[in-house]
Amino acid sequence: MEQFRLVKEVRDDPALRGSFDALAGEVFGISFRQWHADGYWTDRFLPYVITEGSRVVAAAAANLIDLCWGGAVRPCLQIGTVMTAPAFRGRGLAGRLVREILGDWAEQAQLVYLFSRPETAAFYQKLGFAQREEVCCFVPVSSPAGDAKIPLSLDDLSARSLLWSHTIEGNPFAALSGCRCYELLLFHCARRPELRLYYLPAFDTVAAVEHRGGQTVCLDLFGGRGELGAVLAALVDRPGEVELGFVPKQASRCRFASPEGADPLFILPGGGKAQLPAGPLRMPPLTHT
Repeated sequence: MEQFRLVKEVRDDPALRGSFDALAGEVFGISFRQWHADGYWTDRFLPYVITEGSRVVAAAAANLIDLCWGGAVRPCLQIGTVMTAPAFRGRGLAGRLVREILGDWAEQAQLVYLFSRPETAAFYQKLGFAQREEVCCFVPVSSPAGDAKIPLSLDDLSARSLLWSHTIEGNPFAALSGCRCYELLLFHCARRPELRLYYLPAFDTVAAVEHRGGQTVCLDLFGGRGELGAVLAALVDRPGEVELGFVPKQASRCRFASPEGADPLFILPGGGKAQLPAGPLRMPPLTHT
């Protein structure tokens, strides 16, 4: 007879942490092992798991994130890494974990959000989540100045210190941004070899950038000053559009499109009952788990 156990303390238990990591690798092809070894798995990333014996068979994580919009920093909850081992699906295990996380954390958050595959959307809607459309934003750049950027290597302690100080502020150009997200950013840097970090000294800004074919994608900016168009010009070597991972505060020059292949976003008001900005929306992509 199956004996399931719900556990909320994973990080500091080597056996549970290893089994959680193995399930994440099986379901999503990701690993938290090096992130933990480097000391960046903090108590703001809280996996809840269900075990059978010593094996983690289902998990969901409470990711405590500070988001900034409307001039205020707001404590929010993102629910991520929701997964079940194939042999244990269809038994409501992941749903039990999500409800447990909501019971523990929703009232402390101003906003709760998650990303769901279409086939599980109905479950989240029953819990009170509402779907909200996200957009991709494209900004034209006509006068590139790509020689104005300095690549950052995370092997360099001074580069890590620079990155840490800039992530505290978040993205001053965005209508909505993540702030104090240094550890989550390093998780994405470790698992996405195509992600590049640049320092733009003229603007005192750190940019997180990917190049997808011929398309430059500025996923986020951290800290800084100046005009967004000039910042983006410093990232590219030829005229064209730059895709943004955020919606700018000043979006009059933007072209919007629906993101391709992205899981839909679902929103639930937290205890703070905060309202997201009106208009086009993009949640910070480097805060997802």
